[in-house]
Parts: sequence; C-alpha cells; structure tokens
Amino acid sequence: MNQPRTLDVDCPFCRGKLVIDLASGEILESHAPEGKPKEFDEALGGVTAAARQRERDFERAFESEKGREDLLAKKFERARERSAPEDNPLDSL
Repeated sequence: MNQPRTLDVDCPFCRGKLVIDLASGEILESHAPEGKPKEFDEALGGVTAAARQRERDFERAFESEKGREDLLAKKFERARERSAPEDNPLDSL
C-alpha cells in the first residue's frame, strides 16, 4: 500500500498553502495566497456572517425536528388504528 508522505494544508483564513512532511512534521513548502491579504475587520466579518448562517441553519433544523415528532406520533396512531381488528371473530368463542 502506498501511503502519502506529505500533507497539503490550505489555510481557511489567508488561503495560503503548506506542504508538511508526515514523518518529521516539518514544513517542506509554503505558498503565499494569491491576491491581497484580507484586513482583520473583513476576515472577522466573514467569521461573524458564517456564525449567523450556522445559527439560522440550526434553528431551521430544530423547528423541523419539533414538527417531525408530532408528525411521527400521528402516523403511528393512524397505523395502529388501521392495524387494530374491528371485529375479531375469535372474540365470540
């Protein structure tokens, strides 16, 4: 089996790239990001916007799960009613 000897890492903030030797942990190569670096306020704004989006996604998923429990309970009750015998012929024995 041919295992990789290096690890390529992309920085999510500056978009720079590092190539790291897995055996020694040393940086073999580094590549500066293309374009101008982000200002701190701009980077912070991106992190804040991403946090707001995650919060909205969580709220949406939470509301969906709350409604799902009620829906499953109703489906279970309907299935139970349909499966219950109305007149069991064995009851008269």
